[in-house]
Amino acid sequence: TIAANASNLACSGTTPNNGAFNSASLTGNSSGTDTGCGPIPNVIIDKSDPTIAALGGGQFRATYLVTVTNTGAATGVYTLTDTPNFPGTGVTLNQLDATTTGGALGTLPVNSPVNGATQTISAAGVNIAVGTSHTYSVKITFTVASNATNLSCSGVTPNNGAFNSASITGTSSRSDTGCGPIPNVTIDKS
Repeated sequence: TIAANASNLACSGTTPNNGAFNSASLTGNSSGTDTGCGPIPNVIIDKSDPTIAALGGGQFRATYLVTVTNTGAATGVYTLTDTPNFPGTGVTLNQLDATTTGGALGTLPVNSPVNGATQTISAAGVNIAVGTSHTYSVKITFTVASNATNLSCSGVTPNNGAFNSASITGTSSRSDTGCGPIPNVTIDKS
């Protein structure tokens, strides 16, 4: 496992504690030592809280920015997924879609995505070069009914507000969350 803030991921000649350095020794009738080293990729993820725009008729769009970055010393590979966990009462997910700069998209949009179900955003096994970032703008369109509950975020607790989790698998397995309060405008006439 590689920590998100890992350092010394590139090889430095025959210096231990850099890259995937390894030394092997042979003893017995013959003896000898050899070393080898390979650079290590380190793919990380960052997800923003959403901006939420009213579309009319009780419908809204939450837009999250997801950034995948390779801070390592070798090309990495990832698959990006996204899991919306909006409130279960009074909120209906209409569509999940995304755009990307630098990355590669999977099969989108997803119409009527299931709340709490993981959706694949990127293509499978996207290569990411050293020092490179790929950005994804994930957009979830949803409808809010007058009986909606749990519209405010509650830390990193799913099913509150426009809670959403993005994850990567591949070279590294990591996730990050974002959440924003869901507006609910009601009109009462007497």
